[in-house]
Parts: sequence; structure tokens; C-alpha cells
Amino acid sequence: MNLIRRTFDLDLATDERLKALAAERGQDEAAVLAKALALLDSVGEIEIPDVAEDRRRLDRFRETGEAVPIAESPGLGRKLGHR
Repeated sequence: MNLIRRTFDLDLATDERLKALAAERGQDEAAVLAKALALLDSVGEIEIPDVAEDRRRLDRFRETGEAVPIAESPGLGRKLGHR
């Protein structure tokens, strides 16, 4: 395997979490990052939430007090096991 040296700027909390994960697994930080990248890659395309649509629905709920029918919220419906 060819190794390449990279430098990343991490905030303190992320760096501490990376060190902790590596220690828990008995691996170095590079191995933890490689596994995390492989896991992220296996997830595929991540949908970007439609914040404007969420805001519209929240505003409508605040105005009317009526909930959004599950059929109009396919993402939530899938999470709850509805089709």
C-alpha cells in the first residue's frame, strides 16, 4: 500500500474524538479516518434537506395547528415504516 502524508486542520473537539476512537479500537488515527471514509462512501448519496419546505410546513402548522399528513411527508413516512 502506498502511503501519502496529509495535514488536516481539526477543531479541538474533533481531534479529541478522533484520538478517543483510535484508542478505543487500538488503531492509529489514519486507520480510523480510512474506516470512516469507507463507511461514508458506502452510504451513497446523502439527500440535502429542503430547509425552505420545512420552514413552509412549520409556518403552516403554527398558523393552523394542523399537522402535515404522512402521505405529504415521504421522508418521515419512510422513517416510521409507512409507504
